[in-house]
Amino acid sequence: MNLKCPNCNGIIVHGTARIHGTMFGFLFVGFSYQNLYFQPNNEREYKVLGPNMPVQAMICKNCETLVLSQENYKPNITSEEPELIELSTNNTFNTLKLWSSSELQKERQLECPDINIVTSLFNQWKNVFRPDVMNYKDVFEFKLQSLLYDFDWELSRVYKSFEQNIPHLTEFIETKDWEGLNSKAIKIVNEFDK
Repeated sequence: MNLKCPNCNGIIVHGTARIHGTMFGFLFVGFSYQNLYFQPNNEREYKVLGPNMPVQAMICKNCETLVLSQENYKPNITSEEPELIELSTNNTFNTLKLWSSSELQKERQLECPDINIVTSLFNQWKNVFRPDVMNYKDVFEFKLQSLLYDFDWELSRVYKSFEQNIPHLTEFIETKDWEGLNSKAIKIVNEFDK
């Protein structure tokens, strides 16, 4: 059965959609982890599609209207997918290295002066730490799992306290919240290195 495009009434073709990074993006920005977000008019933005999360999709060959559906899709990275585990582990570790170093954070802010690097740090963590996608019990020993979940809880608490007024790095780095997150990140990075 052919579906009609809601935009131009053309024929819709089924397939999948995925966001993924590029080597250029990795070299230019430092991390190629990307997401697709949707923001309804006058409402809060939410993530529709994360990296390496294919979803059912349909596209109109006439006007290229793309329709994404997350119906019947439950991503789950298992120990049988070593490439995804390695990617997730590396991205988690690299994000924590950034959280653990004021020098790297300041350097990143200088490289991208128009971006609030603090917002980027919070978003990056939300993108890499995905217990809804990956079973961390299969990947990390219990102590490291506990440290990761503790960091995630603290990061969520700090983020909520901002109430959408995320400070600039120069302000944030002087706070006890930054010190706490930085200290937890250092502890996890040291545990990763063991």
